[in-house]
Amino acid sequence: MKDAIHIADEVLRQVSHSYAFERWAGEFPSAEFHLPKGNLKIELMSDYANIRVSVNGTYEDFPIGNLDIDDIKRKILTITSR
Repeated sequence: MKDAIHIADEVLRQVSHSYAFERWAGEFPSAEFHLPKGNLKIELMSDYANIRVSVNGTYEDFPIGNLDIDDIKRKILTITSR
């Protein structure tokens, strides 16, 4: 559980360098970003096994076990460039 929270914190830390950081929210690490093409939310799911990346209601879950932060960044860029 602590490892999952640490990983989620690291994802948020790295992604927040790229986007204007809005706020932390909830019991599990999460953050919301307001982008020109919509809202981005990144959150650790309550099962501590996945990180969910949501953009304008479209989301994808990334398993923490083999998490690739660069892959998450690519997915975010793909979704926000549509």
